[in-house]
Amino acid sequence: MSTHKPLVNGFYHDFASITVGLDGDIEDLIKEIKYAPSVERGKVSGTSMRIKGYTRGQLGLEANLIFSTRTAFNEFVAKFGERLFVEHFTITISYGKDGQQVITDKLEGCLLKKPQLGGSSGTDPLEVACDLDVTDMYLNGEKVLPDDL
Repeated sequence: MSTHKPLVNGFYHDFASITVGLDGDIEDLIKEIKYAPSVERGKVSGTSMRIKGYTRGQLGLEANLIFSTRTAFNEFVAKFGERLFVEHFTITISYGKDGQQVITDKLEGCLLKKPQLGGSSGTDPLEVACDLDVTDMYLNGEKVLPDDL
């Protein structure tokens, strides 16, 4: 059972607590950001029905974000020009507001993988969702995998 208590006036972090920095510039038109470290391991088996063990595997780091407007995405594109798909950038995500403990995650070596452009009928602004490849990830300052592995 968790003994964690809310930090400020009974509230936990929410999306309004997030600040996203793209290469040091604060971007307030990010509607969504998600990132996930994962490890894909090989299974070692023999003639038994039981798995005997696992390989160390391979670390997978991926992320995606959604720009709230096409204009915000265009400003991001303008930073890189024709190097849009080959230039690395860093994303810093900080959670905390009004006296809450600040938690900071960092995604380093990000590369744009697949922006999803277009639109649909309705009153919402045009959004751009972007899938990203990530080289390194820190969760609250801790690297998800040490360099010596």
